[in-house]
Amino acid sequence: MRAAKPAAPEARPMSQLVRIAAVAVAVVSLVLTATAVVLGAVNDIGLFGQSHLVFVAAAAIVGGLINVHRPGNAIGLLLAALGLCFALLDAFGQLAIKFPEVRALAWPQTWLWIPANMAVAAIPLFFPSGHLASPRWRPVLWAFAGLAVLAAIASALLPGPNDQAGYGTAVVNPLGVPALAEVGRVAELGFPVLAGLLFVAGAADLARRSRGATGAERAQVQWLVYAVALAGLIVVGRLVAGLRDDVPDAIWPIRSPFWELAGGGALTLVLVAIGVAVLRHRLFDIDLVINRTLVYAVLSGFVTGGYVLIVGYLGAVFHQVDALPLSIVAAGLVAVVFAPLRARVQRGVNLLMYGRREDPYAVLARRLEETTEDLRRSRERLVLAREEERRRIRNDLHDGLGPTLAALTMRAEAVQDLVGEGPARDLLEEIITDAETAASEVRAMIDGLRPPALDSLGLVRALSSHVAGLPGGFRVSVDAPAELPRLPAATEVAAYHIAVEALTNVWRHAGATSAWLSLSADRHRLTVEVADDGVGPHRGRAGVGTISMRDRAAELGGTCTIEPRREGGTRVLAVLPAEEGTHGTDPRAAR
Repeated sequence: MRAAKPAAPEARPMSQLVRIAAVAVAVVSLVLTATAVVLGAVNDIGLFGQSHLVFVAAAAIVGGLINVHRPGNAIGLLLAALGLCFALLDAFGQLAIKFPEVRALAWPQTWLWIPANMAVAAIPLFFPSGHLASPRWRPVLWAFAGLAVLAAIASALLPGPNDQAGYGTAVVNPLGVPALAEVGRVAELGFPVLAGLLFVAGAADLARRSRGATGAERAQVQWLVYAVALAGLIVVGRLVAGLRDDVPDAIWPIRSPFWELAGGGALTLVLVAIGVAVLRHRLFDIDLVINRTLVYAVLSGFVTGGYVLIVGYLGAVFHQVDALPLSIVAAGLVAVVFAPLRARVQRGVNLLMYGRREDPYAVLARRLEETTEDLRRSRERLVLAREEERRRIRNDLHDGLGPTLAALTMRAEAVQDLVGEGPARDLLEEIITDAETAASEVRAMIDGLRPPALDSLGLVRALSSHVAGLPGGFRVSVDAPAELPRLPAATEVAAYHIAVEALTNVWRHAGATSAWLSLSADRHRLTVEVADDGVGPHRGRAGVGTISMRDRAAELGGTCTIEPRREGGTRVLAVLPAEEGTHGTDPRAAR
């Protein structure tokens, strides 16, 4: 075997080049972010005013890690672009504030926010695999990229001040064109709306794709949903706080250090979740994380609400000026109920997430019920198939083999009349005898497959004929339509045998003078009822006939009840499926 040539030193794999570039971009982004932090402090903006830079640094780090460990993954490229754009924007913006004489430094912050927002909007379309979810999104992305370029140009030429580097630190755009003020304003207001629409559409498509996902893909989506849900709650909280503060021109609480940190932390949490999902680091711990989060979120709400209610109630009752005793009492009461409350909340969350997995007896009972149900349905399907096959075989024998044997016998007899005495006549006699024997066996087979009266007369007339042949001594009236809808073979056989067995029991055991047989049917069910005025049902152990009637009904998913009549006597009521689509369900539910 020829030895493979060693790879040339200069033929470095493309993935290695991607890793080097990813590390370089991440380092540059972090250096620019640190520069922006230092310059922001020098410009008296403060750390809280730059809390969004935590999110920028997280984007650079997570994007770099993904690009190093998953070279070519689009999510890593998008996060790297996001971090670099915002880092450049902030660094140049702070430089323009520090050195106002160099006005050109303010220009990048006027338009770099557009590719950064485009990167954020496109992430759901590539999550979690790093490849575009569907080719149909390609023209949408190209169109969105074209609009982004136009918006970036318009924003880059928008005249007037720009406050991307922080509120209260606006720097005039050095390249602003007054004639394009309206166009730039439309781009500034419209592009975030378009980016939001793309993000929502991608998120909806991700939800559709993840429906029914299992294993690693399910855990990846769970990580993102978990982080986005927490971030959404924080965003709602920031919005409420911003609308209620004393800054009318801003919807966000720009003067609150807490909410500034919370906003940056929420976005950082989403980026970390994306990194964990893509890199699959401790991926399957997400169920435990969600479980604990739900438990402590509910507990925090109960504890906080309980504390506030107790303090408010005691304060209103005792008009206590000193709040310390009230706080001590409230804290003690909350502590008393905390332990049992936590156990109840934990059980509730476990039930929500895992079902009854922590109760093995309940799980086993439910699974046994489902095994049992599957077996019942399988038995019903087997009975249906068996009776349909019997009806088909009976028709084939009755219309095919039976007439053939009869015709063979007649031909042999005709030939026998044409020949004289001798061996040929004796041989024909044997053939005739064998054919008659075979015909008798076929007739016996036909009768054994199905009650012959069902095929020759139909269910109603077959039962009427049976009633007419019963011994004297009591009257039987039949109430049934002239014709019933076409029924499955199994339903016909079960109804016939149940009615015959019920009438036989009346004749033998009931001591009745009268009996009634009624049949009725609709699209979903066939009802067979036999009633009498005899001594009532036997209270002892059920006989073979009674068990047989109930079994025949149960085989089809129907019911058969035997009960005393209010007027005296016994009532047998069988409810059977009347169409194949209702087999396997309770026929009484089809009313």
